[in-house]
Amino acid sequence: MSTEHIRQYTVSDAVIIKPPEDAKKKIDKVMASKWNIFSKATAPSSAVNRPMSNANPKKTGSNPLKRNKSDKNEIFVDIFEKLSVLFNSNGTIINSSIDGVIQMKSYLRGNPGLRLVLNDDLVIGKNTHGPVGSVILDDCAFHESVDTRDFDTLRTLAIDPPDGEFLVMNYRINADYQTPFRIYPFIDELSPYKLQFTLKIKATCPSDKTATSVTAKFNLPKDTVTCTFEIPKGIQGQVAEHKTQDNQGEWTIKKFQGG
Repeated sequence: MSTEHIRQYTVSDAVIIKPPEDAKKKIDKVMASKWNIFSKATAPSSAVNRPMSNANPKKTGSNPLKRNKSDKNEIFVDIFEKLSVLFNSNGTIINSSIDGVIQMKSYLRGNPGLRLVLNDDLVIGKNTHGPVGSVILDDCAFHESVDTRDFDTLRTLAIDPPDGEFLVMNYRINADYQTPFRIYPFIDELSPYKLQFTLKIKATCPSDKTATSVTAKFNLPKDTVTCTFEIPKGIQGQVAEHKTQDNQGEWTIKKFQGG
């Protein structure tokens, strides 16, 4: 069939079909939100320098997940004592002393005032005598934030604590007390020029108590040239050495269990 007679009715130009008005608005809205780079929702180029967390780095440090210590609302009170005991060659105690400190770590909000009550049987003064069983402190000193007006009568310390860690008081005791260790020295003369010295330490404190940084020092003969030490194999946390400047042997035990 010939098509020449219908060619005059054929349209070759593109025909634009307009969508309904409501559909056009939806299309424009989607295109504007996804592809319009000048939208007000677009962040400026300086946004790459912004932190990813709203946490204040001055409070949390480099880790924004780490809480500020002041947010814990906690307080810790610790007592540390250093015992010094002098034994003779038979293991008998010649003299002994205790140097102690009461240490406090305060992370309380607002730093409120605190009151620390000590034992009633606490006696202060070298020449002071108390009832049987009293603890006599030969000397003591307090932190500047401690108010001691009620200490003599009530054994109470009023404290205006600074933030963080500080020493509430330090004290010294020279009175006789039951030492938590006993030593047993043994000396064998192997030759006119060689001695073997054996030192044993026994803990007399309960098994639930632990001493840390125990150091035993002993003098060596004046003519000592060399000194060697033997620590049983398999034992860790112990070191023995020759202190030539003091002509002493020194045995250090990192941790000593009672019992």
